Amino acid sequence: MEAAVPDDGRKGVCKYLKNQVCLIPDFSGIFEQMKPTLSSFLLVDDHPLLIRGLTEVLKKHFQDALFYAAQNGNEALQLLSQSPVDIVLLDVAMPEMDGYTVFPQIKKKYPTTKIILLTQYGGRALNLHFLQQGVDGIFFKGENEDIESAINTVWAGGRWFPPTVEALMPSLMGEKKETGKLPLSDRDRMLLRYIGLGKSSKEISSLMNLGENTINSYRQLLLRQTGTRNTDELIAYTQKNGLIL
Repeated sequence: MEAAVPDDGRKGVCKYLKNQVCLIPDFSGIFEQMKPTLSSFLLVDDHPLLIRGLTEVLKKHFQDALFYAAQNGNEALQLLSQSPVDIVLLDVAMPEMDGYTVFPQIKKKYPTTKIILLTQYGGRALNLHFLQQGVDGIFFKGENEDIESAINTVWAGGRWFPPTVEALMPSLMGEKKETGKLPLSDRDRMLLRYIGLGKSSKEISSLMNLGENTINSYRQLLLRQTGTRNTDELIAYTQKNGLIL
C-alpha cells in the first residue's frame, strides 16, 4: 500500500505490513549510501529465553551485527558505557531498573541510539508515556515476523508503531499533552508489585522498611493517581499498563 509523498522529484512509499504502520515515506534507496550499516544491538529483558529467541531471529536478518544482552536497566547502562550500540530493544517491566527509569537516561547519554520498546502490554497510559518521551518504535512481543521491517524503518529515520499506538498520535498534537497516569516513582512501582503479589500492608511495610500507616497512605495515593477505586481495580490497571513484573 502506498502513501502520497511530496512532489519534489523523490520517489518513496510508505509500507503497511500486517497492521504495523510506518509513519514516514520509505526513502531507503536514497538513504542507503548515506546511512552507516546497522552494526550492533542491545537487547534488554529479564527473560533469557526471550533474549535468546529474539537474537536468533535478528541474526538471520543482520548477520554481521554484534549482539549484547542485559537483564535490567543497570546492566544496560553498564554495557552501553563500554560499547555504545545502534539500536536498543528495551523491555518495560524489569527488576532493579525498569524501562521507565532507564529510557530517559539512554536518550540523554546516547542521543543517536535508536530505542524500540518491547512490550506485551497495549495499555494507553504506557504507550502514551513513551510516545511523549520520544521512543523510536513500539513492538509487541511475539510478532517477530515483522521485526526486520520495524528495525529497518527505525534505522532509516522513521518510527514504527502498531495501529493501536498510532491512534494515540493525535493526543500529542494538541496544546496540552495527555500525561496519562505515568510515570510513577520507583517506590510506587515497588509498592504495586507487592500489592500484585497479594502482600498485606503489614508485610509490605516490613519489605519496604516503612511504617504500616505510611504504606496505607501510599496505597490511597495510588488509587487517586490511577483513578481506581479499590485494590482489584488497581491490580487490573497495573497489569494492563505493564507496571507489575
